Amino acid sequence: MSDAGKQQLKEEDIKFLDLAQDACEIPRSGAVTPEVWRASGCIKEWYEKQRKVWISRLSGPALQEATRPLQQHIALERKLRQLALLTAPPVPEGVYGATTRRAITEWQRTRGRPVTGLLGNEDASALQAEGSEQPLSAALGGGRVSQPVDRPSFGPGSSARTEVALERVGGTFRIPVRINDQLTIKFTVDTGASDVSIPADVVLTLIRTDTISSGDFLGERPYTLADGSTVKSQRFTIHKLQVGDIILENVMASMGDPKGVPLLGQSFLSRFESVTQDNKKQVLVITK
Repeated sequence: MSDAGKQQLKEEDIKFLDLAQDACEIPRSGAVTPEVWRASGCIKEWYEKQRKVWISRLSGPALQEATRPLQQHIALERKLRQLALLTAPPVPEGVYGATTRRAITEWQRTRGRPVTGLLGNEDASALQAEGSEQPLSAALGGGRVSQPVDRPSFGPGSSARTEVALERVGGTFRIPVRINDQLTIKFTVDTGASDVSIPADVVLTLIRTDTISSGDFLGERPYTLADGSTVKSQRFTIHKLQVGDIILENVMASMGDPKGVPLLGQSFLSRFESVTQDNKKQVLVITK
């Protein structure tokens, strides 16, 4: 796609978000209120309508890929990893970024298939069947693809201590955090926050992409802010939170101010022996 085409899509997306927020009466700033949460159903309805518009413009492999269930995308991405075509950390699953697109392109090129960077149904079947006797219907079958974990889980080859690269943003450091195997967001590490905190507008994005559902919400709880004031905020459960090669299940989170930033608080940090920041190496050091 040309740069002009990408810019047009970006402007269209911004216009869509503005229209949806106005129609659903979601404030651009201010405290999180029960009205904001109730409006999530309105936002999701708007998103589903717009998704149909976007999909109606697609055809061929692009349409086949866009309408494929999430668990099938996860299975295909894992197959690219098994073939050593997708190796760059962190491990994305189900959402194709630039590295996954390059892996798809390389697979198509080396197999003599049309190089599109897209996985239509024929390519998806050929990729999944490669080096495996497992039927495609079983490999791409229903059900949530997840690793059950009762306590912090470290990836293969991990030691008792792991380091996660920090990214400087302004005067703070952030790290990428993957939520429920579906969406990766950059969080600020905040030892003073009691819970993992996610801004209301980001929570709405998680809802409309089915990353969290209404059944994950647990009601309101009062929180004391740094200035001593108290506010009430919706709490919800994140079923799976991944930082580097570390995986936690059932992490408590709260919905924060729409103008705020995602915070990695004590509901995540307290489940480890120690979490320290190495400013010289610019890494977060986590000890089991």
